[in-house]
Amino acid sequence: TKTMINSDHSLQVIAKVSIEAGQEISNQYMKADKATIIRRPFLREKWFFNCQCPRCSDPTECGSHLSSLLCPKARCGAAVVPCNPLDNQSDWFCQECGAVMCLDRVQTVLEWAGQMLDTPAVED
Repeated sequence: TKTMINSDHSLQVIAKVSIEAGQEISNQYMKADKATIIRRPFLREKWFFNCQCPRCSDPTECGSHLSSLLCPKARCGAAVVPCNPLDNQSDWFCQECGAVMCLDRVQTVLEWAGQMLDTPAVED
């Protein structure tokens, strides 16, 4: 859905897809470009609920792999995803070789990646 505030202060909610009678309607509370490990705590703090939507419940985020890391094991390089995406304290594991990455390491890598994305590249 997309929500717009009209000049008379009323809200207008517009569906982005067709909705059939009785079908659940969902709302996007924040931009979709954030990883589950970032979205879920934000939603809990700001909106007071623990999201369990299909994307938050899927370790691969519905195949987008937005928060997946590359396995650091030599010659593997497969996706490292949360063991339990609905538990923000969960360790992560490689879907190919099964190597486990502790949450502290995951958070360090994701923070570094976020800083890299937020810092514009300087051309020489």
